[in-house]
Amino acid sequence: MLLYPQLPSEPQARDSGGVEIHTPVVEIPAKLDKTVTTLHDIDADGVSDALDWCEHTAPGLQVNSLGCDRNRALILEGVNFNSASAELTPSAISILEKQADKLKTLPDSTFMILGHTDSSGPEALNLALSRQRAKTVQDYFIRQGVDAGKLGFEGFGETRPIASNRTATGRKKNRRVELRLDAVKKK
Repeated sequence: MLLYPQLPSEPQARDSGGVEIHTPVVEIPAKLDKTVTTLHDIDADGVSDALDWCEHTAPGLQVNSLGCDRNRALILEGVNFNSASAELTPSAISILEKQADKLKTLPDSTFMILGHTDSSGPEALNLALSRQRAKTVQDYFIRQGVDAGKLGFEGFGETRPIASNRTATGRKKNRRVELRLDAVKKK
Protein backbone atom coordinates (compact mmCIF):
# COMPACT_ATOMS: atom_id res chain seq x y z
CA MET A 1 0.00 0.00 0.00
CA LEU A 2 1.33 3.44 -0.98
CA LEU A 3 0.94 6.10 1.73
CA TYR A 4 2.46 8.98 -0.20
CA PRO A 5 2.26 9.83 -3.89
CA GLN A 6 5.26 8.69 -5.82
CA LEU A 7 7.84 11.44 -6.18
CA PRO A 8 10.24 11.70 -9.09
CA SER A 9 13.58 10.23 -8.23
CA GLU A 10 16.94 9.45 -9.68
CA PRO A 11 18.99 6.34 -8.96
CA GLN A 12 21.60 7.21 -6.35
CA ALA A 13 23.28 3.85 -5.88
CA ARG A 14 22.76 0.08 -5.95
CA ASP A 15 22.44 -2.17 -2.98
CA SER A 16 24.46 -5.39 -2.58
CA GLY A 17 21.92 -7.30 -4.69
CA GLY A 18 22.25 -4.82 -7.56
CA VAL A 19 18.88 -3.16 -6.95
CA GLU A 20 18.84 0.57 -7.61
CA ILE A 21 18.36 2.78 -4.57
CA HIS A 22 16.22 5.83 -5.34
CA THR A 23 16.09 9.03 -3.30
CA PRO A 24 13.06 11.23 -3.99
CA VAL A 25 13.86 14.65 -5.43
CA VAL A 26 11.81 17.43 -3.86
CA GLU A 27 12.15 21.02 -4.92
CA ILE A 28 12.13 23.53 -2.07
CA PRO A 29 11.72 27.16 -3.05
CA ALA A 30 14.67 29.35 -2.08
CA LYS A 31 12.37 31.98 -0.61
CA LEU A 32 8.67 32.53 -0.29
CA ASP A 33 7.21 35.06 -2.69
CA LYS A 34 4.90 36.65 -0.17
CA THR A 35 4.59 36.78 3.59
CA VAL A 36 1.07 37.22 4.89
CA THR A 37 0.58 38.68 8.34
CA THR A 38 -2.84 38.63 9.91
CA LEU A 39 -3.51 41.51 12.28
CA HIS A 40 -6.29 41.15 14.79
CA ASP A 41 -8.94 43.84 14.54
CA ILE A 42 -11.80 42.70 16.73
CA ASP A 43 -14.03 45.70 15.96
CA ALA A 44 -13.16 45.72 12.22
CA ASP A 45 -12.41 49.45 12.19
CA GLY A 46 -9.21 49.08 10.18
CA VAL A 47 -6.86 49.64 13.15
CA SER A 48 -5.11 46.57 14.54
CA ASP A 49 -5.96 45.76 18.16
CA ALA A 50 -2.31 46.29 19.13
CA LEU A 51 -2.64 49.97 18.14
CA ASP A 52 -6.35 50.49 18.87
CA TRP A 53 -7.16 52.79 21.81
CA CYS A 54 -10.91 52.26 21.36
CA GLU A 55 -11.23 48.53 20.90
CA HIS A 56 -15.00 48.33 20.58
CA THR A 57 -16.08 51.04 18.16
CA ALA A 58 -19.47 50.63 16.51
CA PRO A 59 -19.57 49.02 13.05
CA GLY A 60 -19.25 51.53 10.21
CA LEU A 61 -17.99 54.35 12.44
CA GLN A 62 -15.30 56.56 10.90
CA VAL A 63 -12.24 56.34 13.14
CA ASN A 64 -8.95 58.21 13.50
CA SER A 65 -5.51 56.57 13.48
CA LEU A 66 -6.05 55.50 17.11
CA GLY A 67 -9.18 53.54 16.23
CA CYS A 68 -11.45 56.04 17.99
CA ASP A 69 -14.46 57.97 16.70
CA ARG A 70 -13.07 60.83 14.59
CA ASN A 71 -15.68 63.22 15.91
CA ARG A 72 -15.29 62.59 19.64
CA ALA A 73 -12.57 62.86 22.24
CA LEU A 74 -11.47 59.78 24.16
CA ILE A 75 -12.75 59.88 27.74
CA LEU A 76 -9.94 58.76 30.02
CA GLU A 77 -12.10 56.27 31.93
CA GLY A 78 -11.28 56.26 35.63
CA VAL A 79 -9.53 59.63 35.54
CA ASN A 80 -12.07 61.51 37.62
CA PHE A 81 -11.60 64.14 40.29
CA ASN A 82 -13.05 64.81 43.70
CA SER A 83 -15.46 67.73 43.89
CA ALA A 84 -13.72 71.15 43.74
CA SER A 85 -10.32 69.47 43.23
CA ALA A 86 -7.74 69.22 40.45
CA GLU A 87 -5.60 66.74 42.39
CA LEU A 88 -5.02 63.34 40.76
CA THR A 89 -6.26 60.31 42.65
CA PRO A 90 -4.05 57.19 42.97
CA SER A 91 -6.28 55.30 40.51
CA ALA A 92 -6.10 58.20 38.03
CA ILE A 93 -2.29 58.18 38.24
CA SER A 94 -2.21 54.47 37.38
CA ILE A 95 -4.41 55.04 34.31
CA LEU A 96 -2.48 58.12 33.17
CA GLU A 97 0.82 56.27 33.44
CA LYS A 98 -0.41 53.76 30.85
CA GLN A 99 -1.77 56.54 28.64
CA ALA A 100 1.57 58.38 28.80
CA ASP A 101 3.31 55.25 27.54
CA LYS A 102 0.88 55.13 24.60
CA LEU A 103 1.38 58.83 23.82
CA LYS A 104 5.14 58.34 23.65
CA THR A 105 4.64 55.76 20.86
CA LEU A 106 3.00 58.41 18.65
CA PRO A 107 5.78 60.94 17.96
CA ASP A 108 4.00 62.50 14.96
CA SER A 109 0.71 63.23 16.75
CA THR A 110 -0.51 66.16 18.83
CA PHE A 111 -3.21 65.97 21.48
CA MET A 112 -5.54 68.27 23.40
CA ILE A 113 -6.42 67.46 26.99
CA LEU A 114 -9.97 68.60 27.73
CA GLY A 115 -11.05 69.28 31.32
CA HIS A 116 -14.62 69.18 32.62
CA THR A 117 -16.55 69.72 35.86
CA ASP A 118 -19.97 68.98 37.24
CA SER A 119 -22.42 71.85 37.72
CA SER A 120 -21.82 72.32 41.45
CA GLY A 121 -20.53 75.80 42.21
CA PRO A 122 -20.33 79.02 40.21
CA GLU A 123 -19.83 78.73 36.45
CA ALA A 124 -16.66 80.89 36.43
CA LEU A 125 -15.07 78.74 39.15
CA ASN A 126 -15.97 75.57 37.25
CA LEU A 127 -14.35 76.90 34.09
CA ALA A 128 -11.13 77.70 35.98
CA LEU A 129 -11.23 74.31 37.73
CA SER A 130 -11.71 72.44 34.44
CA ARG A 131 -8.66 74.21 32.99
CA GLN A 132 -6.64 73.31 36.08
CA ARG A 133 -7.67 69.64 35.76
CA ALA A 134 -6.57 69.55 32.13
CA LYS A 135 -3.29 71.31 33.05
CA THR A 136 -2.70 68.81 35.89
CA VAL A 137 -3.00 65.92 33.41
CA GLN A 138 -0.76 67.71 30.89
CA ASP A 139 1.89 68.27 33.59
CA TYR A 140 1.70 64.61 34.61
CA PHE A 141 2.21 63.45 31.00
CA ILE A 142 5.22 65.76 30.63
CA ARG A 143 6.76 64.42 33.87
CA GLN A 144 6.32 60.92 32.40
CA GLY A 145 8.38 61.88 29.34
CA VAL A 146 5.73 62.92 26.82
CA ASP A 147 7.00 65.79 24.65
CA ALA A 148 5.39 69.02 25.90
CA GLY A 149 5.12 70.25 22.30
CA LYS A 150 2.65 67.45 21.57
CA LEU A 151 0.19 68.51 24.27
CA GLY A 152 -2.28 71.32 24.67
CA PHE A 153 -5.09 71.76 27.18
CA GLU A 154 -8.47 73.41 27.40
CA GLY A 155 -11.23 73.64 29.99
CA PHE A 156 -14.97 73.56 29.36
CA GLY A 157 -16.32 73.87 32.90
CA GLU A 158 -19.79 72.42 33.25
CA THR A 159 -20.82 73.05 29.61
CA ARG A 160 -20.36 69.50 28.27
CA PRO A 161 -21.85 67.01 30.73
CA ILE A 162 -21.96 63.32 29.81
CA ALA A 163 -24.30 62.41 32.67
CA SER A 164 -26.97 64.04 34.78
CA ASN A 165 -25.73 66.47 37.41
CA ARG A 166 -28.77 65.57 39.54
CA THR A 167 -27.09 62.46 40.99
CA ALA A 168 -23.78 61.90 42.77
CA THR A 169 -22.87 59.23 40.19
CA GLY A 170 -23.60 61.59 37.31
CA ARG A 171 -21.63 64.44 38.86
CA LYS A 172 -18.66 62.12 39.39
CA LYS A 173 -18.72 61.14 35.68
CA ASN A 174 -18.76 64.79 34.68
CA ARG A 175 -15.61 65.59 36.71
CA ARG A 176 -13.35 64.15 34.02
CA VAL A 177 -10.69 64.73 31.39
CA GLU A 178 -10.71 63.68 27.77
CA LEU A 179 -7.95 63.26 25.22
CA ARG A 180 -8.47 64.40 21.64
CA LEU A 181 -6.14 63.55 18.77
CA ASP A 182 -5.60 66.91 17.08
CA ALA A 183 -3.20 66.20 14.26
CA VAL A 184 -0.91 63.65 12.73
CA LYS A 185 2.07 65.18 10.94
CA LYS A 186 2.54 63.93 7.38
CA LYS A 187 5.98 62.52 6.66
